[in-house]
Amino acid sequence: MKCDEIHPALAALFDDELQPADRKLVEGHLETCVQCRYKLAELSSLRRILRGGPTLRAPEALAKAVISDLQAQRHAGRGFRHHWAAAAMACTVLLAIGSLALWSWRSYDDAGRLERHDVISAHARSLLGGSPIAIASSDRHVVKPWLTARVPYAPAVREPAVEGFEFLGARIDVITDRPVATLVYKRRQHLINLFVWPTREKATTAAQYADERGYGMYRWVAKGLVYYLVSDLDAAELRTLQVQVCCGK
Repeated sequence: MKCDEIHPALAALFDDELQPADRKLVEGHLETCVQCRYKLAELSSLRRILRGGPTLRAPEALAKAVISDLQAQRHAGRGFRHHWAAAAMACTVLLAIGSLALWSWRSYDDAGRLERHDVISAHARSLLGGSPIAIASSDRHVVKPWLTARVPYAPAVREPAVEGFEFLGARIDVITDRPVATLVYKRRQHLINLFVWPTREKATTAAQYADERGYGMYRWVAKGLVYYLVSDLDAAELRTLQVQVCCGK
């Protein structure tokens, strides 16, 4: 099946509403398609955002119209792809409502919470499959020029001196609607991402640890740049690398 046929079914898969045969088709496609797995992860991320925001009710007339259309599709006895199309229409309406809720939430939510959400989402996406790096090199003299050609600032690129940590390379991510440099490290089988971008915060801050959605992260500010170091490593091991990339020791 093609991606444009799978996309309408992702919400139904997420809600466990597919028939066994349809579920097998979708899951089989997801096993080999990174793009569709990415879209499924985005759907999951959006739902987590909406659950954390304010509760908004859809207009009664809109809710009735969506339910009526879905019931008509069911009674018509059409194939599963027609049901997916109807579900996609309903999902589009609900996502539009969700976007309004998200906009309202962002209007009063603190910037730090948005940063953390986007950072964790970018880290999770890097684990989905494919390569987590756009330039593969352990040489900072290769990686830094590659980054500065793509973002309007020059992040420090440090290779860890502690045994057991590897510097793999870098990529560009989007955090709070801006392109940011991401340096990629590894310890054993654990991927570690260091997100770096300019900040308006003037003061240098010490690294603060937080645990969110199953991942640990250190955040600090130095020389006009904010840093997020994220992994599923335990806090002590992640701190070892944080000292290396922060202070170069």
